[in-house]
Amino acid sequence: MRIVQLACNFASMTTLVLTLASSAVAAVSIGNVTNATGGGTFTHSNNGNLLILIGMRRASLSYNVTSVTYDGRSLSAVPSCRREYSSGASIIAYYLVNPPQGSYTISTTGGSGTPLIRTAVSVVGANTAGSPFGSCITSSGHSTRASVSLSSASGELILAATAKGYATETVTAASGQTQRWNVKSPGATNDSPTTGVGSTKAGAGSVVMSHSWSGTTRNWAMLGIPLRPATAAQPPVVSEPPVVSETPVVTQPPSSPSSTGQSFFFSPDAPSVNSSCTDTAPCRLSLLPRKAMPGAQMILKNGTYRGNGTVLTLDSSVNTVNGTSSSPITVRAQNPGQALIIGNGTVGQVVRLKVDWWIVEDLRIENVNNSAYRGSEASVLRCTLCNNVIIRGNIIRNPNAWANNAAVSITGTHNLIVDNDILRFHRSGFELFGSGTRNNVVRGNYVGQTVNRLYYAPGAPNDAFVAYNAPSNVWENNIFEQTGSPGGSTASDGFVAWAANNKYYGNISIGATNNAMVLVSKGSTTAGANNYVVRNQVSIGMRRMGLYLRSPINADVRGFTAHTSRCLDRGVVANDADGAPSTSVILRNMLLIDTTGASTSAIDSLTLSHSHEWGISSLWGPGTTGKVFSPPPPGDVNPNLGACRVFVPDTSPYNGAGYNGEDVGANVLHAYVNGVLTSEKLWDENLTGANRGKLRFGPPVILGVNDSSTGSVRDTVHQRLGFGNGSCVFPASY
Repeated sequence: MRIVQLACNFASMTTLVLTLASSAVAAVSIGNVTNATGGGTFTHSNNGNLLILIGMRRASLSYNVTSVTYDGRSLSAVPSCRREYSSGASIIAYYLVNPPQGSYTISTTGGSGTPLIRTAVSVVGANTAGSPFGSCITSSGHSTRASVSLSSASGELILAATAKGYATETVTAASGQTQRWNVKSPGATNDSPTTGVGSTKAGAGSVVMSHSWSGTTRNWAMLGIPLRPATAAQPPVVSEPPVVSETPVVTQPPSSPSSTGQSFFFSPDAPSVNSSCTDTAPCRLSLLPRKAMPGAQMILKNGTYRGNGTVLTLDSSVNTVNGTSSSPITVRAQNPGQALIIGNGTVGQVVRLKVDWWIVEDLRIENVNNSAYRGSEASVLRCTLCNNVIIRGNIIRNPNAWANNAAVSITGTHNLIVDNDILRFHRSGFELFGSGTRNNVVRGNYVGQTVNRLYYAPGAPNDAFVAYNAPSNVWENNIFEQTGSPGGSTASDGFVAWAANNKYYGNISIGATNNAMVLVSKGSTTAGANNYVVRNQVSIGMRRMGLYLRSPINADVRGFTAHTSRCLDRGVVANDADGAPSTSVILRNMLLIDTTGASTSAIDSLTLSHSHEWGISSLWGPGTTGKVFSPPPPGDVNPNLGACRVFVPDTSPYNGAGYNGEDVGANVLHAYVNGVLTSEKLWDENLTGANRGKLRFGPPVILGVNDSSTGSVRDTVHQRLGFGNGSCVFPASY
């Protein structure tokens, strides 16, 4: 779910079509504009010679426009011109050179729903003899201002478009920009509509385009395209080069920064002599570190980038530069999920970072099993002493299983790890490590598909989300799943921490073969870890405990559902196994179904209230006699969850019956942002059939990589939580 400290992701969708006029005209300008909402066909009266269709919607790109025709002629995707902010807003652009003039039908596929806005624009005076546009730049976030920085030239015209979630606020273009459209899609509530806005401004060496609104921060996605006049002497638009293997990366000293907002392009088969790194003359990946500068976009074209050990190193003390708070550096796939960086399983993380103010997004990063190397330096991604880095929307798989290698390991502060799929891991899926690693946010990630390790290490479980001695971090709306192929027989814990002040909001663990969540006071170099906070945790089908609090010190749990443990272990256990000098825990609004209930021992201060256990083997175990309002009225009755697993249905007697008027049990329907519950929906209730309730955030689904053919994945997890064709009905107010 891309809701950010630096940037974020949820999706809105609007579609814009532009047409640029004949090359006989000296200046480029905007012609006719037509707006349409929803999917299907509409008519546009074209008076130009280039058609650009921009799709914007309050949803991810998977629900955006996927193809376009004008009078039966197919449009092509504008290179690097697509962006999503998780499932909260998305934008994409297509184009057609020299479309027929007059009134003709525009037809689109994908994104068929009222939140979709499509706008057709004719632009007069484009350069169709060469390239009609420069490099498209995109951005996204969660704020009250959408902006994008572009490099352009005198005589060009910058076209900018924004897709914003919700239609309650009024969006305005910045001073000096000419508004071209401002459209709100219909919708019965403020959840479904999209606001789509477009504006233009004269080109210059560096141009910032922005659209803003007052009041509530919203998810947005934005693009900017420099439109070139007929007199511009530019190379033609060319197709993407074929995919071949990349040579190993060679670190080089960084170059001096130049203009902010510049884009550099890289390809696995680029000639080694290329050094300008343009869209039409991309460079090898080995040149990426030295080309980086604050505000730059480092764009990887489709293909497979191979190397030995570490394929891409970004280290500001060795071979590159840091970004800044106002101008972070972005490295991303030109088309999400279509650029693969892959190692060979030898020493070295596939991608290794030691930088500040960078964004890594939309990539596939993988390693392979290699029995020739059995050391612990063959993980997939490591970010060491990173600060203010965003790792977003990536698919990360396959650390070398011949040794203790995590898929992703992070040290540093104020980093955001959001909306990634982390798959096929054998030791730790994602870990924050070390006492200096704090104030990070881990949000909306899916960790799954545990595999068997290929080395012998008794007693070492597969841990999905781990805080190893790393204090004061936020974990929200993450999912761990260990069900279905490929599985892995080594015991797995879902969420694990030994570090003070870690806070957990709206997380889900499914099928853990050990414990769903373990929070301890002593481990490794940590002793006396305290002040754990858990809100709205769902633990399903674990083999042991749904929540294990080992020597809790000021632990606070409110809103917890444990459903169906697979042996005679408790839904919740709190004890003093670590021998803490003083233990204390608050447990409220717990719902324990088909587990063996709860037990506590040697807890000095215990508050247990407004909770309920239900099922054949469920019971209140030792140490729970001091409970109050447990169960609350109407008493010991069936909670009637039915197929629902992540919330308490309206028809349940425990809906609203808990402490502070909350539900007895967890409610994981809306997104948390930095520990604050928002109105952003996690699940798409507007879809039908098997897709009903699909998660609204995450990376694209790639066949054979993170689709259902590979096992249990994010794309289908909703079906195992009662949605899809299941009988779980969303609340009436959702």
